[in-house]
Amino acid sequence: TFWKFVLMSSIKLGAIKPLQPSNEELSIVPFDEKFIMGGNGIPYGNMLRGYPDNSIGPLTTSGRPIGGSAMIKFTSEFRIPFSENPVVYGLVFGEMGNVWDTLDMTEPFGLTRTGPLSLKRSAGVGFRFFMPMLGMLGFDMGYGFDDITGIGKPQGWTYTITFGQPF
Repeated sequence: TFWKFVLMSSIKLGAIKPLQPSNEELSIVPFDEKFIMGGNGIPYGNMLRGYPDNSIGPLTTSGRPIGGSAMIKFTSEFRIPFSENPVVYGLVFGEMGNVWDTLDMTEPFGLTRTGPLSLKRSAGVGFRFFMPMLGMLGFDMGYGFDDITGIGKPQGWTYTITFGQPF
């Protein structure tokens, strides 16, 4: 029973295109419908471990997320069970993703890692355990390989606490 390893991979793609009303009015996508990414993804964003909450994608000048209209995220996770009852397992993960203002700006595999259009990459380790009445709880330590602050340094180590299954 100890050797029941699991390799989980997922790809998330998203694009938002506002509908144009017939009377030539401007159609606006509400903020809470746009994509945001980073950290644990709570309350409605997309998790990207190794980075602070909601820090990936378009931001205001003060650093607050404004959301974007296009996103992509790749996740791969290798799970190592420690116990079946109660469910307890460790994991090793790798993720990359980004959010863009518009679909026209996407350049996910750009050669320059410093531009705002390239995928933000992270890797790390985590631990999950199932608690009756609460569900799955987890703790991850992720290393963000890319600079999101503009100072030329990798994001570094960031911890993430999760509730439930992230994907």
